[in-house]
Amino acid sequence: MSRPKFMPVDTYVRYFDFQTRSFKYTYLLERRSPIYFPFRFAPIAPGTEGIVQSFDNLRPDTDEDHIMQSFLGLYPEMDYKLWHPFNVRQNQLDERIDQIANEDLAQILKYDDSPHDAPQLSIWLDEQRYPGIQPRNVGRRTVTTQVDFVSALYRVIQDSDIESSTKSKLVSGEIKSVPIDFGGEI
Repeated sequence: MSRPKFMPVDTYVRYFDFQTRSFKYTYLLERRSPIYFPFRFAPIAPGTEGIVQSFDNLRPDTDEDHIMQSFLGLYPEMDYKLWHPFNVRQNQLDERIDQIANEDLAQILKYDDSPHDAPQLSIWLDEQRYPGIQPRNVGRRTVTTQVDFVSALYRVIQDSDIESSTKSKLVSGEIKSVPIDFGGEI
C-alpha cells in the first residue's frame, strides 16, 4: 500500500460551518504517525447490500483539540455508500443505523475512486462527525469485503483560539489556508 499524502503540519485549514454559516479556521500544530484500521464486513451475495456500519470508533479523542484526516481504501466488485457525517444526519441514533440510513444523503464510491493499495479519497473527522459506510456487491460471486482507513491525528488550534489579527489575515487571504470538508450540511 502506498502511503497517502497527508496535510502538512504548520498549515491553516478552513471549513464551512453550516450552523454559523461562516468559514472557520484551524491551525494544524502536530501530526501523529498514521494508523491503519481495516474493517471487514460479513460476506455479501451478488446484487445485495451489507449492513450500514457506523465508524464512531474513529472519532478523535475529546480531551484535547484534535481532528483527523482519514483516507479510505476501497476494494473491487463493490460500491460503497458513504454517509459523512453519519451521526449528525442520523440524529445520533446509531443503535438503529441499519434501519434509518437515508440513501439520498449518501455518496456512492467505487474502487477506482480510492483503491485500497493507493487511497486517494480523504475525509476529515472530529469528535462530533464520523462516517457510516454500506457496501453493495456489484460482482458475480459472494465476497467478503473491507474498507481500509489510513488516518492521521492532528493536534490543532481551533478557530475560537486563533488571535483576531491572524484571523483577519486569514479572511483577507493574506495568510493562506487550505479548504477541508467535514461532510454535508446538518
